[in-house]
Amino acid sequence: MITELRNGVAVAHCRYAIVGTKDGHVQLFDLASSDMVEDHEEHEGAVWSLAVRPDGKGIVTGSADKTVKFWNVRGARWSQAR
Repeated sequence: MITELRNGVAVAHCRYAIVGTKDGHVQLFDLASSDMVEDHEEHEGAVWSLAVRPDGKGIVTGSADKTVKFWNVRGARWSQAR
């Protein structure tokens, strides 16, 4: 579950950070180890925005490619909502 959004980075239980990149990647980092846990190349343009779902179980990303993508989050595993 994601608990908050800080400076454009979604923070899950202060253990993980989700980052959108200018290359269109959405990445999950373990804050304790600084390791990238997941890397999804889903957008064809820069990721301009991240928003946390109200229930904390997902995020929404918006991109320069004019798409919005919805993501389900379960702990350190997440996937694009279909």
